[in-house]
Amino acid sequence: MKRILLSVTIFIMIIGLVGSLSLMGCKEEAAEEVTEEAAEEVTEEAAEEAAEEEAVVVASEDEVYVMNNVVSGVPFWEDHRLGWADAGAALGVTAEYLGPLTGDISEQTKIMDDLIARKVAGIALCPSDPNALNPAVARAREAGIAVVIHTTPAADSEGLCYLGSSNYDMAAEAAKVLAEAIGGKGQVGISYAIGTLDQEERLAAYTDVFAAEYPDIEIVQAVDDKYDMAIGTTAVTGMLQKYPDIVGIGGCNATSAAAAAQAAKELDLNAGDIKIVAMDANNDTLALIMSDWILMTAASRTYSTGF
Repeated sequence: MKRILLSVTIFIMIIGLVGSLSLMGCKEEAAEEVTEEAAEEVTEEAAEEAAEEEAVVVASEDEVYVMNNVVSGVPFWEDHRLGWADAGAALGVTAEYLGPLTGDISEQTKIMDDLIARKVAGIALCPSDPNALNPAVARAREAGIAVVIHTTPAADSEGLCYLGSSNYDMAAEAAKVLAEAIGGKGQVGISYAIGTLDQEERLAAYTDVFAAEYPDIEIVQAVDDKYDMAIGTTAVTGMLQKYPDIVGIGGCNATSAAAAAQAAKELDLNAGDIKIVAMDANNDTLALIMSDWILMTAASRTYSTGF
């Protein structure tokens, strides 16, 4: 990448110098000769820098970079994994993908410590609990491992940067769509995965938007879907049976909304009887939007994030 950027820079500098020569047109020939010499000096200097960069930036399959996500097996992460793998292939390094199956903090911490022991080159971390994972990030950085945080921000982390969207703002937009769809009043339910920061932020956004802008909307229950289709379907089915007047459901992840739609089907409801909005995207969510079971989803550019 550095070599490409450097080549482009050289090209632009030379074009700029040639443009200057054209504009000078009527200037003395001596001035033109000085400009040509300057161009040669710039080109030679840039070529030397490029050679130095080439000597330093040498990608190798021995360099291992690992994405450690909050829940590795959820379909939502598939695009992240694909982007991560494609970037690894493009750079000529080894790109691995790991993460606990259930969002377990201790398991994700153990994965971090295993990666530190392996002395990998870098880690892309989506933490299940940023505060709990920050010490592991600090240990990795102390060991000379580059760490970036993605998708779920980690305040006070020693990671090099954060790459992602605002979970709160995304959910706030979804909450407004749901509120308008149900006419600004009625009972609603929320489906989310309890315990992870991004999910708690999204639940907070639904709660805040309804309280501030739609006082006639009541959140009667928030159920834990654990990012799991079967668990989510059972949880939402129970919620709908307990509160039959629910007119809308706000999902906090892609599985949430798909599970809500499945629960509605199993209760012999029709598409649109209960307004459902989602967060994030996978094939199930998109298919349910096309068939009118889900109104919309708010999603980040997951492949680009992984890449």
